[in-house]
Amino acid sequence: MRGSSPRIVSEALIPAINPCAAAGEKSPVIAGILNWLWSGVGNIYLGQKTKGVVFCVITSFLIILDIVTCSLGAIIHVPYMIIMIIDAVLLANRIGRGESIAEWKFF
Repeated sequence: MRGSSPRIVSEALIPAINPCAAAGEKSPVIAGILNWLWSGVGNIYLGQKTKGVVFCVITSFLIILDIVTCSLGAIIHVPYMIIMIIDAVLLANRIGRGESIAEWKFF
């Protein structure tokens, strides 16, 4: 096999490494973690681009509110973040079951 580039990971192993990659599914864990890191990014990962961008902007506003009010904004930010994580995980599960989700679908 001279001249051919070596493969680091065989394409046959990709489904074993990430079972979601083979089926085109989205991982609920990854969606939840992304929304935990920055609410809205998990929705972009799930294909809800408009909803994700809108919620990224809302998250930015809430972080600024947290800074300006010395974390009093956390009264709003923490429940919002929890709801967004739950939303991303449940939507990823729906995608995993083969359901299609609309751009603004929640839970």
